[in-house]
Amino acid sequence: MSDALRRSPVSGSRPPATPALLGFAAAFVLTQAADQALVLVVAHSRSGGQQGRLADEAASFVQSTAGMSAVPVLNGMLLVALAAALATLQTVRSGGTPAGRLRLRPQVGSGLRGAIATTAGLLGLSVACGAGIDLLGVSPGSTMDVMQSAFRSPSPAQLALAAAAIGVVPGVAEEVFFRGFLLESLSASWGLWPGIIASAAAFGLIHVDPVQVGAAFVAGVFLAWSARRLGSIRPTIVAHAVNNVAFLVLAASGLEGGPSPTRNVGALCAGALVCAASAWWMPSGAGRSAEVNGVSP
Repeated sequence: MSDALRRSPVSGSRPPATPALLGFAAAFVLTQAADQALVLVVAHSRSGGQQGRLADEAASFVQSTAGMSAVPVLNGMLLVALAAALATLQTVRSGGTPAGRLRLRPQVGSGLRGAIATTAGLLGLSVACGAGIDLLGVSPGSTMDVMQSAFRSPSPAQLALAAAAIGVVPGVAEEVFFRGFLLESLSASWGLWPGIIASAAAFGLIHVDPVQVGAAFVAGVFLAWSARRLGSIRPTIVAHAVNNVAFLVLAASGLEGGPSPTRNVGALCAGALVCAASAWWMPSGAGRSAEVNGVSP
């Protein structure tokens, strides 16, 4: 483990975690409320105000390509706005810049390699998690089922729009909030690994779907560790977006594969090996980036 990862704030100078926890609570409530409001507005418009058709129109919108694309964009806008506002408040109290607080500045000397290692590691981890879920006989979850159904054999324009809405927007927004604001705030309050675990748990919880919660938690631990090791969330943004787009393309192509135990065991082992190798190969840029950002790692 690098010196930068070992380093943590002095106990007596640690800020309280309450603002960060309240920030997450606000993010959870706002995104859930915004999702419901969007669905209701669209359903009301489509039904012409007829109460008997509201439920059907709401379900139709949620399961459509338009609905599956609109919700992540709305959530992404809320998460980025909230993270930016909270980071700005932090700079007013204790100095620095919002970009530095959110680890948005590039790490020094390890940008491309860090992005490649983080992306390969997350893809390997996603493959391993998917195989593990299949081996356990767990349903992939209602959200994943709906996505696979909505984007089965889409047109090129629909696929491009979905890649931006479901891949790029959440990749940016969720990294800015969870690995930028929340991870840094909780690590400053509780220390490195408690901050990593707590931010990953929050990342899992906001996905709501039971199966996604577990997979997102595992991914959140890896992404948080990577962000701290590299000293920037830019590589994790790239990795998150690529991983989302890869899943979308796989779902659209219908190549998810069957429930073969042999295939799943092979995928689990291969994915875990790729993730471990990527973590080993990943450079450490946290100390150098911290000097640029003006924020203690």
